[in-house]
Amino acid sequence: MLGFAKQPRLMRLLETVARKHLERQVADPALRRALTPDFTLGCKRVVPSNTWYPALQKPHVELVPKALREIREHSVIDADGAEREVDTIIFGTGFRVTDIPFADKVRGRDGALLSDVWAGSPRAYLGVSVPGFPNFFMFLGPNSGLGHSSMVYMIEAQVEHVKNAVRALDLAGATSIEVDRRAHDAYNARLDRKLATTVWETGGCRTFYQDANGRNATIYPDWTFTYRRQAVRWKPDAYHLTTRPGAAGGSPPRPWTPREGRGPHAGATGTHRPADAAPRSGPPARPGRTVRHLRLGPARPPPRGRAGGRAEAVRLPALPALRPERGPRPRDLRRGRRPRAVGHRAAQARNAGGQRAPGTTRPGRSTASVSPRTPRAATPNTSSSRRH
Repeated sequence: MLGFAKQPRLMRLLETVARKHLERQVADPALRRALTPDFTLGCKRVVPSNTWYPALQKPHVELVPKALREIREHSVIDADGAEREVDTIIFGTGFRVTDIPFADKVRGRDGALLSDVWAGSPRAYLGVSVPGFPNFFMFLGPNSGLGHSSMVYMIEAQVEHVKNAVRALDLAGATSIEVDRRAHDAYNARLDRKLATTVWETGGCRTFYQDANGRNATIYPDWTFTYRRQAVRWKPDAYHLTTRPGAAGGSPPRPWTPREGRGPHAGATGTHRPADAAPRSGPPARPGRTVRHLRLGPARPPPRGRAGGRAEAVRLPALPALRPERGPRPRDLRRGRRPRAVGHRAAQARNAGGQRAPGTTRPGRSTASVSPRTPRAATPNTSSSRRH
């Protein structure tokens, strides 16, 4: 990451190592010149291989570093007009990662297709949400790809971000959540500034990371922990929560003011209805309102508002911690034994100097209770005391 995005000049050290390796592997100077890239190392995806150079030096292999101009029935014509007979053509032209298929099927609030909104350059807030498309989230969206780390780490951060959005939607009693356009544009402006100095932009190559307009819409140009911190930490100003009235009768949405102690969801959202609001028709619960001042995470002292009101800080309920149950050990299962006793009774038995507490036995023993102070009586060797 340091050489790709932070200090591209550090890639010169790796280029020196790569050229030395090429000289040791390829003896033909003409083939070596054809194999030497004319762009900075890292501009295109680096694919390590131990068989690439030996395969190109086999007697029946010819490297033609030119484009194809024509394909005929049994031959191909290169850019210089030379014809070569071929039996099979394998296209290894790379990837088209910026062509997102579902963009032609998703329509936003105003009916516009996502592909038309992007116009060849996909952009999203944290690679997850797009303004104008309420209740729409995606994983591994624009500028959330990596070339140096695990994508699972990014997906987990995006899952946490979507979970926080759903929590905010539920706590506010809202029906739609949409990313703010200003937050979306500011985030992508920062990405463009960071991308401008990376090896993918300054390396002098055309790569599949770039979209139809030449913008790198694939790679995230910073540390993965920076992205995770931004995605997991909820910013209430980055989203708009809106509740619309019921379909059967109802008035258009109205803006609502945060205030504690009133409203059907005062304990969760702190909203109230203005005193001069007109009476509503339709369902009385969840009237039309827009909630903006929703804070997730630790509650802070609410700031003083106007007209004697106060803005309510909302604390999300903590999710219960999931602890895996302790099951039988694999060694006991292989031997056909019962699981070893665990818990406070087993601990009391160990602390009693070898005496087991009542009700605890060794695996495979009988379950007869023995008093700690009474010596164990001799028992006959019956089937109930044998190992099984």
